[in-house]
Amino acid sequence: QSIKIQASSGLSEEEIDEMVKDGEKHKEEDEQKRKAVDARNGLDQLIHSIEKTVSDTGDKLDDKDKKEVEAALKQAKQELDSDDEARIKKATDELNKSWGAVAEKMYKAAGAGDAAAAQAAGAAGAGAAEEPAKAKKKGKGKKADAEVVDAEYEVEEEDDKKAKQKKKKK
Repeated sequence: QSIKIQASSGLSEEEIDEMVKDGEKHKEEDEQKRKAVDARNGLDQLIHSIEKTVSDTGDKLDDKDKKEVEAALKQAKQELDSDDEARIKKATDELNKSWGAVAEKMYKAAGAGDAAAAQAAGAAGAGAAEEPAKAKKKGKGKKADAEVVDAEYEVEEEDDKKAKQKKKKK
């Protein structure tokens, strides 16, 4: 007497072989679709990122640059429905090129503003930096507010506290 345990998926060997062959036949087509979907997702993320940046910093863009970016965004959104990976990548490249020029202008403008602010802060900070150096030379390197106290302490356990309370009651 022997017992044979066999999984039954409801498919015969012929059906399984046919499905494997069908999968191999469509492998290249599926790969192309996956690449198109990946490109579409990348473009969608780029669009979202640029739209968020424009909405957050739109007041810093001049009208010409803003219109140029919005036109590039509109064109890129139209390509999101495409299954053609090449068209999607082209739209991504064009949007990157358009946005790159505008972002560079914003970066330079922000950099000029930051440089002026840093220069002003540097001039103001130079006087403040001299004060601690003078204080150290005079021997006043410690802050008045941060006075350190050296102390000893002892941690009592709960049982010790109860024993002391009983002694006090007697």
